[in-house]
Amino acid sequence: MKIANDMRWLASGPRCGLSELLLAENEPGSSMPTRQKAMVTVCIQVSARIMPSHSPAARAILSSTLCARTSSTISCIRLASSAMRARSCRVFRSRARGSTASGLTRWLKLVTALSPVICYDKVSAIVHRANDDGVTLKEAAFNSATSTRSALMRSSTLRWWSGKASAAADLTVGALPFVLSLIAGSTDIIGFLGLNGLFTAHITGNIVVLTAHIVAGDPTIFSYILSVPVFMLVLLLTRLLAGGLERSGMSTLQPLLLVQLIFLVVFLVLCVTAGPWSSADTLLAIIAGMSGVSAMAVQNALVQISLKGSPTTAVMTTNVTHFMLDLGEALVGGGAAKVAEPCDRAMRTLPVIVGFTIGCGLGAACQVAAGLWSLALPTGLGLLACAMGLVHR
Repeated sequence: MKIANDMRWLASGPRCGLSELLLAENEPGSSMPTRQKAMVTVCIQVSARIMPSHSPAARAILSSTLCARTSSTISCIRLASSAMRARSCRVFRSRARGSTASGLTRWLKLVTALSPVICYDKVSAIVHRANDDGVTLKEAAFNSATSTRSALMRSSTLRWWSGKASAAADLTVGALPFVLSLIAGSTDIIGFLGLNGLFTAHITGNIVVLTAHIVAGDPTIFSYILSVPVFMLVLLLTRLLAGGLERSGMSTLQPLLLVQLIFLVVFLVLCVTAGPWSSADTLLAIIAGMSGVSAMAVQNALVQISLKGSPTTAVMTTNVTHFMLDLGEALVGGGAAKVAEPCDRAMRTLPVIVGFTIGCGLGAACQVAAGLWSLALPTGLGLLACAMGLVHR
């Protein structure tokens, strides 16, 4: 009975319970795990059958109750053994999840600590955003309006509320997308200049270049054809990896940043040791190009998965569109509340646009000066992003 009850407590959740064990559902939607409830019921029945024949009055006439004791004992053994064989009572078929720490950071009631810092309406908006987007309260708070985020960063309450939060961790919330945009801009321009016009970040540009080559009668470069399916495949694999990490109760940001760094290192090593190539269709040139494409695919995925609410760091057409529309919405006016939200979105999008532009400029300058060794720039920035991911976690 104790084991079944302990497992019931350990399986409670998913957000405000212990949620340490993930048990298969016997009756999906039930508020109590029925496998444990069935075993507890069996234990109560066994106790009820044994107690009468072991009472003080029964012990006084041992010879008369011996048969009753034997019968009740055999009956209890049969009941317990049949319960353990029954599928509905197999309480040990479970998988450890180890998500107490993760559940604590996602506990929505923690937001009450913010009430003295910001008004009730903003607290309510943070809770709704965290619940709807499936993110932690801290992520929802820092993706909220500028005034809310500024109030939280100035408050000492935030240090207690967010656990490991620190000034350095707060800084990475805004700085990491900027660093990622530098990586995307520099990788894209260096790949374009050093690999015969291959786009690694602006992946759909390869379709345009491929079509232009076909129409003009120029030789078709195999990397252009391969880049789009490789990009799509890596996106799918990255999402599957992130899903596995989420089911294990782990943060997805740092592992995905590490995967991106590995692809960037492979890109750098192949280009430095085997490049430059006179023909873009050589095997090593194709592998090197696909390493760069894979790195940018992982970056696109991690922004959508681990940095929800942040603008994309590699697709500047979308960012420029959002920025100008938000700027126009802010200029239209209509009250302080209507102006604040588009201004906040525009201020989050602008650093990414600037970062991509600076990355392109730095990458082009390094390519002219150092050739393919210039890939050390995005690789070094990838290492910096990994370090920032550790602080952010």
